[in-house]
Amino acid sequence: MSGGWLSARAGLVLLCLALWSAPRDAAAAITSSGEVTPDPVTANNPSSELRIGVGNDPEDVDPRARVTVDGGSVLEYDQVFVGYDEGFFGRLLVSGAGTAVEFNDGGANSDVAVEVGRRGNGYFALTEGATLNLSSTSSDMAIGRNSGSIGEVLIDGADTFATLGEDVLVGVSGDGKLTVSGGALMRTTRSGSVVTLGVSAGSSGLMIVDGQFTTFQSGHHFNVGGSGVGELHISNGGLVDADNTSTAQATVGVLGRLYLSDGTLDVRDLDVAGYLGGHGVVRGQVDVATTGDVEVNPGQRLDFNNTFNNAGAVTVTGGELRLLGANSNAATGRYTLEYGTVRFAANLTNDGVIASADGVNNIHGEVTNNGNVVVASETVAVFNDAYTDNGTTTVLARGNALFLSDLTFTSASQLALGLSTDEGSAAAAQVEVAGAATLAGELMLNFEPGFDYGVSQSIELLYADGGISGAFVPPVFPTVQGVDFGLNYGANSLTLDVTVDPNNLLDGDFNFDGVVDAADYTVWRDGLGTTFGPGDYDIWRANYGATANSGVASPTAAPSPSGLVCLLAAGVCVALRRR
Repeated sequence: MSGGWLSARAGLVLLCLALWSAPRDAAAAITSSGEVTPDPVTANNPSSELRIGVGNDPEDVDPRARVTVDGGSVLEYDQVFVGYDEGFFGRLLVSGAGTAVEFNDGGANSDVAVEVGRRGNGYFALTEGATLNLSSTSSDMAIGRNSGSIGEVLIDGADTFATLGEDVLVGVSGDGKLTVSGGALMRTTRSGSVVTLGVSAGSSGLMIVDGQFTTFQSGHHFNVGGSGVGELHISNGGLVDADNTSTAQATVGVLGRLYLSDGTLDVRDLDVAGYLGGHGVVRGQVDVATTGDVEVNPGQRLDFNNTFNNAGAVTVTGGELRLLGANSNAATGRYTLEYGTVRFAANLTNDGVIASADGVNNIHGEVTNNGNVVVASETVAVFNDAYTDNGTTTVLARGNALFLSDLTFTSASQLALGLSTDEGSAAAAQVEVAGAATLAGELMLNFEPGFDYGVSQSIELLYADGGISGAFVPPVFPTVQGVDFGLNYGANSLTLDVTVDPNNLLDGDFNFDGVVDAADYTVWRDGLGTTFGPGDYDIWRANYGATANSGVASPTAAPSPSGLVCLLAAGVCVALRRR
């Protein structure tokens, strides 16, 4: 038993000695498989190219090729191509603290140091604390280089770091994807470097920056959508920093889309000709072109911390948009709110359109309207601060505009109110003011088809808790037989009085235009069973041809219903002939 124990002990000693004498970098390794040139791959070959996935006929060989670098190894080449030839699938996997890929000059005759997806499919992963150092100032990283190629790069991990001196081109002529995630840092350092997603026509480039403390830092210009399709997604605490030189310019092209999902974009100046939307923060001046779209959806809040100039379309649907710096809305600019909230930290001068399109909408901040503000039917627009109108404010029938501060109409303004039968003495004012209302300019009243002129009523148009001063230029009222219109200015309210003299009403004149004709038949037909009954047709027929001046029917007999159809059809033909 003693001998067996000694034998085991001796074996353990020999094993320990073997482990101790083994090279300490034995875990470090560079391995390869498949069609790779050179073969074998050496750690340091700075004057050569490394081609992964290379060959003439992928049908005769296994098209998969891979190079793995880990355990603290350093791979150093002049240029690296992943997915070199068409039909091949190349993979470069670099992982672990101390593991690195180095590029010294990027090649004497080339402007590209790293191509992922040259003509084939390429995948490059830098993970788990590995580093990439492209120090040359004359070489790029290209992902999806040629037409038909697909390239993907992953930079992932809290200690993973990639630094490049020159451009990053995602989707040059093919399809490219770059993901920076898990707290990794990737940057371009040269002041003239460019980052472009979707470089050429027919290409597509996607960049994802995801995760808390994950950062992509651009040394100079940043373009989402060049001549191709470009997309940038910043999410879950990710940051894209493109504000590092005094001339740095960021763009979202016509084919570009920028999505924020709890992400931050830091720019010096951003031009948006495509799409920008989501939940997050944009720092720096933003100019939205006529083709640009900014969108905030339910549950989202989008903050613009600096100057925001809009000449395109801004839509807030169930979310909140906060403009925390100076702002403007050009003549071509439009804000559309659907159950939305907009906050203007500085006074908004509106030369375009602000539309309350659906639901209850809140506008915070002083507004000076030189353009058009529209409150649609069945919606409520709440203006929380002072409102001055030098343009046109339109409140359609069954719409409501609430002003929680002072409301001022100047002599250059126009207030247009739509009226329907639903408005009456029991209805609330279409315009309600918590402060004082100063009236001037034009008042336009638009009566909906079917408005009931046959009933005397008083319609409250505007009510102000703080009192009313001034008056509108009297509107042009419709000419209706037996009906008088008038405005009544009170201390706090403005009402429209509709007074009907039943003795002057023209029998059969169902649209109250002073003549009994085919148009009244149409009104009777559309209201049959609700407003009118079969007996009203007999009244119309008996008075067909009567006018407000004569009050009696002309000798012309009213057409029968079948004859009326022919009459109406003939009228359409005459109208078409005139056109």
